[in-house]
Amino acid sequence: MAGKKVKCKHCTKVFEIPANAAQGDDPGLSTMGEQAHEFGAPVTAASKSRTPAGAAASNKAAASSGKLGHASAGFSAKVERSGSAQMLDFAESAGRVVMLRPSVPMDFPGADALDRMAPLFLIVIGLGWLSLAAFKYNTTDFGWVGLVRFVVFMTLCAGVMFPLGYLAIRSAGRKHRFMLPPTPTLRAFAAFTLAFTVPVALWQASGSTSVLIFGACLGVAMACGAVWFLFRIQAPEMNTTMVRTASAFVLSVAIAYVGLLGINSVFAAVARRSGTNQFASSPMGPFDWDVPIGTGPEIKPRKPTVALNVPDTQPATQESGTTKPANSTIMIDVPKTTEPIVPSPDTTATTTAPVIPPVVKNTARSVLTTQTAPTATHTVDVTEPTSPLVAKISVIAELEKSTRVVFTPGAGNVAAAITSDATGESVQFFSGSPLVKKGETKFEVETGVPQHYCLSANGETLARLVSFPKLAVQLWNTPTNKETKIVPLDPTRGVPELLGFGWNDSLVLLWNKRNQPDIEVINTKAATPQTVVFLRLKAFEHSPCNPSISPDGRQLGVAAFLNEKGGIDLWDLTSTRKSELRTLWVSLSTWAPPTGVAYGQGGATMASYFEVSGKGVMYSFRTGDAFLLHEHAYRTLPYPAGAASDFSGRTLDYVDANTWLLLGRALIDTESGKLLGDLQIENPQAQRVIDKETLLLQTQGSDGKGLLLQVKLKADAILARRGEVRGIKPRPQ
Repeated sequence: MAGKKVKCKHCTKVFEIPANAAQGDDPGLSTMGEQAHEFGAPVTAASKSRTPAGAAASNKAAASSGKLGHASAGFSAKVERSGSAQMLDFAESAGRVVMLRPSVPMDFPGADALDRMAPLFLIVIGLGWLSLAAFKYNTTDFGWVGLVRFVVFMTLCAGVMFPLGYLAIRSAGRKHRFMLPPTPTLRAFAAFTLAFTVPVALWQASGSTSVLIFGACLGVAMACGAVWFLFRIQAPEMNTTMVRTASAFVLSVAIAYVGLLGINSVFAAVARRSGTNQFASSPMGPFDWDVPIGTGPEIKPRKPTVALNVPDTQPATQESGTTKPANSTIMIDVPKTTEPIVPSPDTTATTTAPVIPPVVKNTARSVLTTQTAPTATHTVDVTEPTSPLVAKISVIAELEKSTRVVFTPGAGNVAAAITSDATGESVQFFSGSPLVKKGETKFEVETGVPQHYCLSANGETLARLVSFPKLAVQLWNTPTNKETKIVPLDPTRGVPELLGFGWNDSLVLLWNKRNQPDIEVINTKAATPQTVVFLRLKAFEHSPCNPSISPDGRQLGVAAFLNEKGGIDLWDLTSTRKSELRTLWVSLSTWAPPTGVAYGQGGATMASYFEVSGKGVMYSFRTGDAFLLHEHAYRTLPYPAGAASDFSGRTLDYVDANTWLLLGRALIDTESGKLLGDLQIENPQAQRVIDKETLLLQTQGSDGKGLLLQVKLKADAILARRGEVRGIKPRPQ
């Protein structure tokens, strides 16, 4: 065979057997020996010998044995001819020789260039996209979280995905005896990097587990395709290699998900234990995050001291029993409060608050004029109550036609009256106890946005939408009557509507894009306001009480009808979730949006009232476990027909744990559901419960003008009436 050409039946390559093979190394045999050693075939010391002396000795031995006695037949010392000249065996190998299929590149135009450039391209695109996902989808306010996410993602890619994928390819190569191409580790890292990035990035962007599963399926297809091309897989090895590649990929994604879930649990445990959690969402991605925002151990501020002059008619006594001189100054501790301190008629404060002069020019965006009223005590008119449950009715202010009144949802005793005309929107601010006018501002009319004014829980901030020069929310400080901040909005989300303030004075907005409602919660206290929660809701019918925000701003109630069943979905406003917390199901024969929705004290209970076909029904639930506490049906409405159509704002409130206030007129017992009485106030339009004995009501007369009233209830009369409807006999005196 010396000097003749031989064609390999595996790779179809034609090569020539050298005329004097004993004079040097045979590169073909050397390559096959190394590959055979890699796949476990033993190679003896004699097979490694390639020296001329060793070759000459082998030639002499072959000549003496009578095999291929030609002088140039030194090749016969290493190769023994079998049935076919194309099959080569190691003569000195003591064990079985493993024959390997060579790694043959793909044969199509541009295959060589693609084979060289594809690994680097896949690595750059995959790692770049993974880095972007780590930093861009960081929903916290802390930049270092993005760096932590980047390190974790890279560790999972290089420490989990790559080793498992490379082992899967090598195991398939051993089984089917095919050679790996040059730089197999680089090719394996490239084949799995981009495929691993696809499900991780899509999941971080959407926050949906279904998107994660879809991304994993897409990544399996990409990984199998990359392995087929980069490792030059042929038909006989296709099934085994692809199955092992897909299995390794799915296992890696599962390990990565469990790892991120574990890191999220560690973050949650540390944040919950510290008591100073500032994360509104999970640092590791779209996981459930039920850790409330905390401010650390509560430090009670030192009570301020106010100097008061004691009149002559009220002498003060010292502990020793002696009388203190008249008109002397006494230092007393005053509890810290958000409400202004109003001295009683018999005392005069030595320090007075500065009076802000009127502003008559445009000093803020979309503001025409601002004016601050003096803080003198406001004299109110008193009207005679006609209801046995009402002790006194005081007139706070007279209102013009088409005036809307906005009350605070929390403990702040603040109200804003908005009047619109062709020249703009005038806003009057009332605060104090009793309410007095503190200032007035006139804004330009905003076009293209549904305007809805909202007050924060303490009443210090007013929020409104602005459309020029760009879509945003304007925050207005009510005590100083000045603009504090502009919060820009993303117009691509759809048409916005302000729902109110959430926890930590965050803004809650309802977006409508192609009839798909979304909820966005924006942290306004950060240096740069940003979205902290984004929820995708089911379709529902919007009304003044639907959706409804809980008093603490941490929960949202949305009444919706889906799959032939109606209920109120409870959503968490402190973390991004894929679904609602729970649903309060209501058994209505005909679905109608709620007339009123109200949270009880601390958000532990929820009441919802529905008006259907001239009848009413009231439901009461525990929000913690969606347990139905009460269901009260009304054959006759507890108010005049049509009263709910013109009512604005909150239509249902808890006066206390035992009493509901419905549409500003009906007091209802929460236990029995029976009507305690009517306040008998003409045409109420809006309501606000200050405490169990004090209400604020807006009324409107037939001429369009209205009044802002403060109503004092008779606690004894209400208690007696409650005992009567519950069948409790009064105790004998």
